[in-house]
Amino acid sequence: MKVTEIEVHEVMLEYQDFLAYQLNHYYGPAKRVVYVVHTDTGLEGLGESGRAEPSEVVEEYIGTNPFDWVGDEMSLGLGTAMYDLMGKSVGVPVYKLFGQRYRAWVPVGSWTVSTDPVRMAETVAEYASRGYTWMKYHLSPFENVIHQTEEMETVAPEGFKIHYDLTMGGTDDHIPELLEKLSKYRIAGCFEDPLPGEDIEGYVELRQRTTLPIVLHHFPMGATYEVLRRPADVYMLGHAKIG
Repeated sequence: MKVTEIEVHEVMLEYQDFLAYQLNHYYGPAKRVVYVVHTDTGLEGLGESGRAEPSEVVEEYIGTNPFDWVGDEMSLGLGTAMYDLMGKSVGVPVYKLFGQRYRAWVPVGSWTVSTDPVRMAETVAEYASRGYTWMKYHLSPFENVIHQTEEMETVAPEGFKIHYDLTMGGTDDHIPELLEKLSKYRIAGCFEDPLPGEDIEGYVELRQRTTLPIVLHHFPMGATYEVLRRPADVYMLGHAKIG
């Protein structure tokens, strides 16, 4: 099996109405790239990523066998398409190429970005009505997170939790004091990236001081040495190539 052609499609998707205002102001229009990889056997592989790879990267895959890209370190989107082809060629789900299945389902949370407290509360109410029990959002120094939390708590049903993403500097507040204040609200769930990723000592101390889970997403050594220091309760691996 050889790759013969790769289609690159840039797609623009509209935000749902209840999210359009804040996401258009925060990110602008949503653009994704979809790859359709054709082979000489007739199988097609699909991959998706945030931006298109340069043409010279795409050309690297032409004429190769998808299995040449096990542990692909060149492109997340094209690497995903290669794994799609690997699974299809042997007639098994892709996870079987990695090992045993650990779970049959995964929980799914909701997501938004920082905006005024009233819109934050409206978003919580909408997500809760759709059955979600968690909502993550990126904090901003232009909005008061305490005011947001108080407004969201007025509409959040029992058990609904907020995943605060501080983006290693999304607020100018003193972090230990801020997390202590937020932890007192019933909807507070966890805190992601409250400090710069390289401040492992700070994370170790902060984890000892806060009562809610600390989530570490951006770390300089790829969750290796950092994990041994136990700076967080949860480690998020993402935005990385497959290998």
